[in-house]
Amino acid sequence: MTTWGYDSATRPSFNVYRRWGIEISKAGYTAVPNYLVYANLYLDKEMKLSPSEYWALNIIISCWREPEKPQASKKFIADRMGVSERQVQRIVRSLENKGLVIANAHHDRQYKANEFSLGGVMTFITYVWRMTEEKRAGARKTAPKFGRADLFYCTPSEDPDDSPF
Repeated sequence: MTTWGYDSATRPSFNVYRRWGIEISKAGYTAVPNYLVYANLYLDKEMKLSPSEYWALNIIISCWREPEKPQASKKFIADRMGVSERQVQRIVRSLENKGLVIANAHHDRQYKANEFSLGGVMTFITYVWRMTEEKRAGARKTAPKFGRADLFYCTPSEDPDDSPF
C-alpha cells in the first residue's frame, strides 16, 4: 500500500521506521501529540496527570481506530498497566473528573468494553497549541494554567476556529 507517494514500509511518517526499525514498527505504534506528552507543564496542580493517569490515557489512545471512538475494557487496560481492574476504574474516574475523557459502557455479544470520548483531551491539546502559537508570535502575555472550569467538549471534526480559546 502506498501513502503520500511512499511505500507503507518505507514512508518517513514520524520517522518511526528509522527510529524503531521496520520489524518493531510493523507491530503498531501510537502517535501522541507532544502537547499531550508535556501536558503537566500547562495544568493547574489539581489537574496534573499522575503517571498512572497518563499511562492509562495513552493505552486508551492506542485503542483509537478511526473513525470509531477508542474502546477498551478495564481488564485490557489493567493487564497492560499491571494493576487491578478496580485501580483502572479509579484512574478512569479521575480522568473523567478532570474532564479529559468520558467513558460509556459499550457491550456486544462478544466484547464488554468502555467506549471513550476524548473531547476533553482534544480541547486541551487545542488550548495548549494556541497558547504556544501566541507565545511564538511574540505575545507578551503569560499562558494561564488550564483548569477544570476551562473545559468544554468538542470532537476532532469540529472547526477549531469556533473554539473559545
